Amino acid sequence: MPGHAPESTFVQVEGLPQTFTISAELLRGIKMQRDMEVIRKVLRAIQQKKDLEVRTLKVGGLDDFTVGYHLMLLRKAGYVDGPDPKITNGMPFVPVRDLTWEGHEFAGAILSDDSTWEKVKAALGPEKLITMPLNVIQAIATKALTDWGLDKLHKIIS
Repeated sequence: MPGHAPESTFVQVEGLPQTFTISAELLRGIKMQRDMEVIRKVLRAIQQKKDLEVRTLKVGGLDDFTVGYHLMLLRKAGYVDGPDPKITNGMPFVPVRDLTWEGHEFAGAILSDDSTWEKVKAALGPEKLITMPLNVIQAIATKALTDWGLDKLHKIIS
């Protein structure tokens, strides 16, 4: 029937050879939480794109639903550039061109130095990383990275 959403969709479960059918209603009802490690992987994958061609993003080790969900969050936050996202049968479809200026700044803050990121994660804890606004996480990571850079510079100068 035209304009009618399918009642079910096919899903591939990682590690299993067969495809399963689940209801579109169940898929739409899946509630995810933001995962900053996934955000970091997605940002890194966008940074590694070699061109500005608009396309969906594949991230090694992550399923399309998780990548799409986190891309939607990054797009809504103004960090990802591309055409408007769509949700089809509960699956987010987020075409990506590149990071925005703010996206590059955010990626620089949370990807530049893994030891700095580990300190930020340890200081905030997992609960805060889920609930804290991205701009606050960016500010904290930027401050930690700035302190790290100033410390390195101080050691070179002295």
